[in-house]
Amino acid sequence: MTRRPTLPAVLAGCALAFAACGDSLPTGTNSGDQLTNAEVQELMAELFDFLENIDLDFAGVQPRISDPRLFLSVAVPINDSYNATEPCDEGAGTSTVSATITGDVNEQTGEGNVSLDGSIDFNACRVVGEQATYTIDGDPELGITADFEFDGDDDVTVDIRFGGGIAFTTDDERAGTCAADVRVTLTASGTSFNVTSSGSICGVNAAGLDIEIEGT
Repeated sequence: MTRRPTLPAVLAGCALAFAACGDSLPTGTNSGDQLTNAEVQELMAELFDFLENIDLDFAGVQPRISDPRLFLSVAVPINDSYNATEPCDEGAGTSTVSATITGDVNEQTGEGNVSLDGSIDFNACRVVGEQATYTIDGDPELGITADFEFDGDDDVTVDIRFGGGIAFTTDDERAGTCAADVRVTLTASGTSFNVTSSGSICGVNAAGLDIEIEGT
């Protein structure tokens, strides 16, 4: 069977990937104290870790195939959901990730299309970085959509969109709100990755931030 990447392998491979507000995504605002570029870089990288628990391994698809000989060329429908609340750094506050995952994947060839629609909500969530320590709440929340295209040869194209905002305070008593309005496109072929980004995060141009890919 052709190997398909998990969502952590694709998403968490990007140390930063927050994407453009679509029609279904919330809208945030920038107000109050502003974060530096370095702070935005590390905060978004830390926030991205909260997505690593979403495993896009199509759990539940394989068990539906009682006799693989009957389904060698059939695109198996996917309709899964994910909802989990996890503690943040040092056990202070929580983050809740919710998502629905839909699509069709051919279990023999690995070809298919998968879409993810979800959100990340923060409740007094502490994030400890090198630049600062942040406490984050939803303002209103961060919405995420992701479209995955698999061609069956370990080639994947992912279009990721994030929209919405957070409210933050820092350990040096700054406070404000931060909007995410960014789009990231990732193409992966084997161990080769190419990432492009546009939009802004906390008023910082997303194209000017480093996007690191694991394994490169």
